[in-house]
Amino acid sequence: HTKLAPDAMVMETNVITALNRLEKKEPAFDATDPAYEVAMTSRKHTNVIAAGLYHSCWLQDDGTVISFGDDNNKRLATDTWKDITAVSVCGQTLGLTKKGTVVATGSNQTGQLRVTGWKDIIDISAGERMSAGLTKEGRIVAGGSNEYSQHAACSWEKIIDVATSSKAVFGLTYDGKVLMAGKNDYAMLKSE
Repeated sequence: HTKLAPDAMVMETNVITALNRLEKKEPAFDATDPAYEVAMTSRKHTNVIAAGLYHSCWLQDDGTVISFGDDNNKRLATDTWKDITAVSVCGQTLGLTKKGTVVATGSNQTGQLRVTGWKDIIDISAGERMSAGLTKEGRIVAGGSNEYSQHAACSWEKIIDVATSSKAVFGLTYDGKVLMAGKNDYAMLKSE
């Protein structure tokens, strides 16, 4: 039996509530429902270890990050990072700070390290050619390649989770739908 941290229990409760509502064919969260606000404000990302193409990193309890592997493009240059709450890696390394900003190092061939203006971020995702963040308002921000119109995700609203692949951005909406912007290689997302 795994003991969950209090913030993980809150998130688990919100997910269970959302799944129960979906099972009953109700929307997971209505924007006017206090549960939606609780889900967004209490959501604390729990990525404490991340593995990328050629490296991995570990978020320590004190908010610092240790990185291992291939240091090409200085992707392991995380030793000065402080107050980090989540990490995500691919060819680059992203760190989410307690202040809701993002730090980045590593490959920047397509501009995926352009994260300095991001604020109020609650989740991050490093993709092969891009980076994405989720704001506390439920919006996506993106940096890097837009070759397949991945940045169309920035127009979405009421998103509660974000993920990236090499050519796409995925968003989970408050009502349980999965959205995708970009190239749908290998039918990663099938339409109904």
